[in-house]
Amino acid sequence: MNEKEVFAAIAYALHEELGKHTHDQESFVLTFKRTPTAWNLKTQMMRPLPR
Repeated sequence: MNEKEVFAAIAYALHEELGKHTHDQESFVLTFKRTPTAWNLKTQMMRPLPR
């Protein structure tokens, strides 16, 4: 790396760290919506009892 690239990397890192206005606030809450599929339907997974 030459000297200009190092200065550019440092300037960009400082801009990202100090300029927090560009990032959204995270709620850190995960939401899962269950959708029925053949993998989680018990009627599809269970085999009939043998006679």
